[in-house]
Amino acid sequence: DTNSVLPFRMSKFEITRKQFKEILGYDPSDSRYSSSENDPVQNVNWYAAIVFCNALSLAEGLEPVYAIRKITKYEEIPQAPDPWWENIGMKRDANGYRLPSSSEWLWAALEAQDKKDRSFSGSNGTNKPTEYAIFGYSSFKKDRLEGSKESSSPVGSKKSNSIGLHDMSGNVKEWCWDYSISYISGPLIDFYGPNQGKYRIVQGSSWSTPFNELNLTFIDSGYDSFYKDEKIGFRVVRN
Repeated sequence: DTNSVLPFRMSKFEITRKQFKEILGYDPSDSRYSSSENDPVQNVNWYAAIVFCNALSLAEGLEPVYAIRKITKYEEIPQAPDPWWENIGMKRDANGYRLPSSSEWLWAALEAQDKKDRSFSGSNGTNKPTEYAIFGYSSFKKDRLEGSKESSSPVGSKKSNSIGLHDMSGNVKEWCWDYSISYISGPLIDFYGPNQGKYRIVQGSSWSTPFNELNLTFIDSGYDSFYKDEKIGFRVVRN
């Protein structure tokens, strides 16, 4: 395996609007595309996700991972390109919260198994995606699932995958630490991706995703770190 990962712990749910507000005092989510404060937070950029990680670490008496100044208010987070923030460092042996690398995220979505052809996280080849994922409100009406709605749903509304993680497919897409995927060869352990690049990787799918994009081989091209919309949120991991 050219992209191995060491043990880590991942939050079983996507970070909710309520959790985000409790830590940073503000909920940036677009409520037109959300059903309640127990839905995943969205409309957050990558900068906001790493600020949340550090703030949560401090709130729980843990060592922050990211080398950024202490921010306790959402209004202090950059909402436009910021070259300094693009080159922040991380202390990998810190015990605080961080974003998963794309490798870690995919390993968790694959349920710690090397089966990259899964049509959704939790799939065993015979079960139904509607039991595991909030999806189907595509902009193309022909792809829309009957009964789907134009918003997210509370985290954990669907079944977890086999290792206990909910919404690894559907609900909202999730920010990862890495820049755009780079091609590697040879064995690597805990590959965190390049230190520079154009786009940050976003993994997973959202409430508006058509079925074919639930497949775990489908990888988003990524977004600028300052980008945000109603389909992108995140979850956290710890060493």
